[in-house]
Amino acid sequence: AASLGVQLASAGRPTLVVSTDPAHSLSDSLAQDVSGGKPVQVGLGELPLWGMHVDLQAAREELRELTKDDGGEKLNEVLNSLGMGGFAEQLKDLNLSELLDTTPPGVDEAVA
Repeated sequence: AASLGVQLASAGRPTLVVSTDPAHSLSDSLAQDVSGGKPVQVGLGELPLWGMHVDLQAAREELRELTKDDGGEKLNEVLNSLGMGGFAEQLKDLNLSELLDTTPPGVDEAVA
């Protein structure tokens, strides 16, 4: 992903490479710390390239906060604001806080 990001940025395309790998290998690949959950411009700005490592535990906690007290209404508002209202409707029947306590493989990436 990092090499493809560099290739796209080298062609002038603004590119954000996002990783959920707990080993922080994206930071290693880009030779720059991109942890912290916010996009970080790579290098000195010579390329339109940003990297970002998503802290899955923090993302999971943020999602729990959006669903715990109001039956998921905050989460629905966030998803609707992102144009994902249909997805929000499908989530209404799920007890997300219970689901997030026992995460099956792949859910970490979906949450991020």
